[in-house]
Amino acid sequence: MKHMEKKSQTRSQTSYKGENVTDLRHLYVFLAFVLISCVFALAWLGTHGHDPEIYPDVIQNTNMTRSFYSKSMEFKLLWILLLGGSGLLLIAYILTGKLWKKPIPLRFAPRFTTDTLFVLIFAAVPFVNYLLYQQMDIGMLLPLILLPVLYAMGVEKKTESILLYFLADYAFLGLYYVLVMIGLTKNMDKVLFNVLAFFVACIISFRAKERPRLMTRALLVCQVLTIGLAFYILIDTYLYEGTPILIPTATGVKVAVVLFTVVALIENGYRIKTYWKEGNPGGNLISLSTAILSFYYLQMSGYGSIIRKDMRHPYECVIGFGQVFMKGQKLYDEYSPTSGLYSLLQGGFLELFGEGKMANYNAVCGVFFLSVFALTVYLLSRHIDMKYVFLLSLFFHYDTRLENYDRYFFILPIALTLTLPGLVKRKNLWLQVWILTTMFHVLYYPLLGVAVGFGFLPMGLWQAVSMVKRGQLRAQWKKPFFVLSWIAEFAVIACFVPLLWRMGKHILNMGNQTIWADGICMFGGALPNKFLGYLDSETYSLIRIFGYDLLRFVGLPVIGYLAIALLYTACRKRTFSEILSSDMTGTRIGVCAFLFVMPAIADTYTFCRSENLYIFSRADFVLYSVFIVLFIYALKHIRQSVWKYAVCLFVFLFPVLINDVGLTCQPNSVAYFTAGSEMLYVPDQDEDLPRLGACLIEKNMYNRIKTTASTVNLLYTGKVEEGTPVFGLGGQYSHVFLGDFTGSGTIEATVANGYDAAVSSAINLLHQPSVVDMAGRNYSCYYLYHWILTSGYYRYDTQSGFFLPAEKPQKGINKGLMSGGASTLDEGNTPSSLGESMASLKGFFTEPELPATTLTNEGDTFDISFAKTFDGDEADFLYLEFPDEPLGEPSYYLSTDFNPNAEFQTYPEGALITRFIRRQYNVGRTIHVVYTDEDGEEHRVICQMNKQKLLINLGASNAWLLNDHDDIRIEYHYGAKELDFMTEPVVRFLKLREVELGDA
Repeated sequence: MKHMEKKSQTRSQTSYKGENVTDLRHLYVFLAFVLISCVFALAWLGTHGHDPEIYPDVIQNTNMTRSFYSKSMEFKLLWILLLGGSGLLLIAYILTGKLWKKPIPLRFAPRFTTDTLFVLIFAAVPFVNYLLYQQMDIGMLLPLILLPVLYAMGVEKKTESILLYFLADYAFLGLYYVLVMIGLTKNMDKVLFNVLAFFVACIISFRAKERPRLMTRALLVCQVLTIGLAFYILIDTYLYEGTPILIPTATGVKVAVVLFTVVALIENGYRIKTYWKEGNPGGNLISLSTAILSFYYLQMSGYGSIIRKDMRHPYECVIGFGQVFMKGQKLYDEYSPTSGLYSLLQGGFLELFGEGKMANYNAVCGVFFLSVFALTVYLLSRHIDMKYVFLLSLFFHYDTRLENYDRYFFILPIALTLTLPGLVKRKNLWLQVWILTTMFHVLYYPLLGVAVGFGFLPMGLWQAVSMVKRGQLRAQWKKPFFVLSWIAEFAVIACFVPLLWRMGKHILNMGNQTIWADGICMFGGALPNKFLGYLDSETYSLIRIFGYDLLRFVGLPVIGYLAIALLYTACRKRTFSEILSSDMTGTRIGVCAFLFVMPAIADTYTFCRSENLYIFSRADFVLYSVFIVLFIYALKHIRQSVWKYAVCLFVFLFPVLINDVGLTCQPNSVAYFTAGSEMLYVPDQDEDLPRLGACLIEKNMYNRIKTTASTVNLLYTGKVEEGTPVFGLGGQYSHVFLGDFTGSGTIEATVANGYDAAVSSAINLLHQPSVVDMAGRNYSCYYLYHWILTSGYYRYDTQSGFFLPAEKPQKGINKGLMSGGASTLDEGNTPSSLGESMASLKGFFTEPELPATTLTNEGDTFDISFAKTFDGDEADFLYLEFPDEPLGEPSYYLSTDFNPNAEFQTYPEGALITRFIRRQYNVGRTIHVVYTDEDGEEHRVICQMNKQKLLINLGASNAWLLNDHDDIRIEYHYGAKELDFMTEPVVRFLKLREVELGDA
């Protein structure tokens, strides 16, 4: 009998038709591909890491100046791993099923329980976090200590005890903020609340062994007190220069918080009434408002009415609403948001709840978070128990590094909506919702909108085919509602087609430059000091580099591999008819496709905005939604306990890998905010900055914005018409928003790095005459700068420093106006990067026939004399190559926390580590190109020598364009010392293509 039971159990666990499959073949194949990917990635990086960049355009950017390595090499690697590796993995799974027919059963098959999952997570997360970053937040440490205490006390239900710890912590914080609202003025250390919560959890857990209702009631009471967390955004007291001052919170914010508080009290009151006498209430004990507040509180950044020092990102999140609805600008015609319409939504919140004042931005962000997380938590509750929703809220939070970026907020709600079981069954409605949510998301943020819509395309096809095969289409198409609903759907889409068309053209113009214009290379970059910091000796540096590079370059493809594995598991041994007949299988297909597509988009986004100190850069906030969906998939669709535990643990270790666990981001508990010595109190309305409001702002920042606004307002009194749009003010959105000016085009010039973006901006400036500020961006935005300076449509105003619309277009109108005395332009490493990549850039240049030149070697200089003068616009780039100069040994450096002044290190010739860290030649040696303008003023362009191939932008230097030249001088410097040239350089004068507007 026992033999028969054992045989039956093995058959059940390895049956392809059953869901409880424990066949280890799939794991072995998966791990083999991960290992192969790691080996391939290291081989690729070691072989191609120092290859020249392949540029799609002449892109010059300060980030490139800091890091002149190849982003195209990295881009290729990730797509090879993701697409190539995933395709081979799928083939391997198919072949494995046919050739390797004998299953390898898993002998260890535990039962899945929430208790075990919670114990695994709260034991593993602190351990791995400390292992990688030597970081142990008290909020993470105490649950780890709590676990052995619970085991020692014989507590069976550990989930409730762990939940009680966090809820008690929030309860103490909530009570604290209630006391702050009624007059408490003492700041408290959050560690105190952590410790108090720990003891509450221990005591209640011990007493609840014999009195189960005690645990239920403790959890319910804590949640009522947790509502006080909402009051954090109402703190209005500040310590400024040692004196407390009051800056009242906006009335709209107060109303929103009161309304939320009332609703939360009603909800928690209902739960108390329902569960107060229950000893084992299950997963519904956690209220929606509690999970919402947990997400909200860990997301909060910024302090009351203290204006953030970032002059771009907060304003970029809100500026669109005013430009469109208050200034009446036509979208993607007169005003073009850089990436999408997200700022219309959050800007609307600022207008509605914060009186449109930036002083209220932080508080309004809190209201915005409450709204978004309310939607998210409700949808999560439709998929999983609330205890799991609360668990997610403790670990996952959106971006706080970039001043509350709101681009990612709707990935998760849309994914959760499209996987609702009830909606999946209503196939016609699902298709309509998919189309509408995709259109909304594309408008909100195009890159992610396309990604989510495309990710659910396989599920959309499945829904459509399934609806036909099941006869549902035939049954519905004659019903009036069916026809009318699709007519309404297409009518809505038709209304937005012109906007989508204009947006598409704009996005393409910007997208052609983005990957290379933004961010920095990841290969050979800085390591965070804390990443495996205990291996800091030179002996272990290679281990740290390998670990970091593998996480960066293989981490995202592994998510794609996992999606392929889950998809194969969902569809294996099922016929096409069986797949079409199962709504659960259709959902699995949709989720797996979503899990595969989103990392691919995250790869692209990482390269758009690479940042050294974060493994996945800005992509991590895209991946948060991916991992939450993966967690839900594991709970609902993975039946075998070991795999369920493994996937769930993988999900919660992801925030640890990027060193950004939600638990560690809890704000300090404060009754008042302290302003630094660099802050200025602005108590009254500023006429020049009408959208600032009463606030505390950095003095230098205030002075810069105030000066710009005053200058523009002065122009309105005489030189340009009142209300003339502005473009590029200070290079940041803050100047336009706070001055309440009408923007022009994309508003800021810093985004117009490439040719297509410059053409788009120039067309806008031609059709919408504007005040243009190009100060400091003549180099990075050279295409646009050249057009503005030389086209004759704009004249330079020497008093304001702005370009103003010319009354009558005239070529050469700015001749002699841009000199401004002697100048120096340091182009850093960019000329070296461009020079190394001339093979990919040569199509953008022509080589003009200049007057005959004479090259004279003066030892430490080369003088280039021309037979007669020529206009600098005839040749605005200079290519120099020193083929016979001794290159010397390269210098290497491995910096931490991106120290631009990192000391160079010496490694043995041929050492393996030198293949994986940055190398630079001729360190400290620079080339100076010196010329004089027509007024006799000397101008100097400096660049790093590096590998002795330099493409130097002369046109971006003052007084090269629109000036005549008959000689230049090339100097070789090592610090303050001038060096002698050994041989004659190759000298080529080049002309970069100009912005052509066609019939515009």
